[in-house]
Amino acid sequence: MNPEKILENCRGKKVLMIGDILCDRYIFSRTDRVSREAPVLVLEHEGEQLVAGGAANVALNLQDLGAQVFPAGWVGQDGGGHRIKEVLKSRGLEVEYIPSVPDIPTVMKTRILAGGQSQRVKQQVLRLDQGKSLSAETAREILPWDRILQGLKGIDGVIFSDYGYGTVKPWLIEKVLKSRLGDEALLAGDSRFNLDMYKDFDILTPNEVEARDFAGTGVLEDMGNIIQECLHPQALLITRGGQGMALFLDSDLHHIPAAGFTTIADVSGAGDTVLAAVVMARLAGATWQEAAGFASLAAAVVVRKAGTATATGEEILTLYAREVENNAGS
Repeated sequence: MNPEKILENCRGKKVLMIGDILCDRYIFSRTDRVSREAPVLVLEHEGEQLVAGGAANVALNLQDLGAQVFPAGWVGQDGGGHRIKEVLKSRGLEVEYIPSVPDIPTVMKTRILAGGQSQRVKQQVLRLDQGKSLSAETAREILPWDRILQGLKGIDGVIFSDYGYGTVKPWLIEKVLKSRLGDEALLAGDSRFNLDMYKDFDILTPNEVEARDFAGTGVLEDMGNIIQECLHPQALLITRGGQGMALFLDSDLHHIPAAGFTTIADVSGAGDTVLAAVVMARLAGATWQEAAGFASLAAAVVVRKAGTATATGEEILTLYAREVENNAGS
């Protein structure tokens, strides 16, 4: 199935997006000198931007691919949380299932980017993370999970985007499964630190570092086999940056090349895009291999952009046409 058909078929699919909603803060600066006080760069502030990251970025990617998205998570009662809700609402997403929790700050990842006078693309020179994980008690209290799951019967897909900040707990995954959403809907998971919670999912999308940490080996085929034996996903898609992706289906390993991997501006959020794209392609009727190829195209779009970003259908089709033309000429 080609990308055009995938995009046509996935319009209007209903997806519940559960996970850790983050605020990505970008501080832009320029530099042309080193401090006399210490061996560090002196940065001149040029501006900053707050954008929706983590599970919120997955939700935005899903929407740009034609989904009807129901994001569920939390933010703090602060400027970062207010900004995330503004972004989501401005893009037409409901924020009914994203409460502002008092006394707990929104998780924020601040990236400082710098470049010289002649540089068009600024590079990340520092990242500062702020935020803490929810306690089990707070995680149970923040959202009316029973009402959410009951009201979303007939959903096409459920995605967990777990950055380790406590929104996703084992009891919540079990509740989704028992609600029968897990039987009737495609179930997908991406977890930074808690991959062991995600058993019997349709697809898991760890990056290579996460897969290696779980499996205890750096041998690609071995890490894939160990994850499959322990967690039993129908499909396992390990993202590998410039080396593309590794798709494990039962005992078979399929190497998915990186699409158009030439110009990289920023890899922030590329994993969110892969997660959204592979789910939407599968919901459109693509095979897992076709869905992985579609996700590779989507990822190639976002790494060309500065900061946390999404891939639109039009951008994916433009890149696909270029790839076809290049392959025909080679």
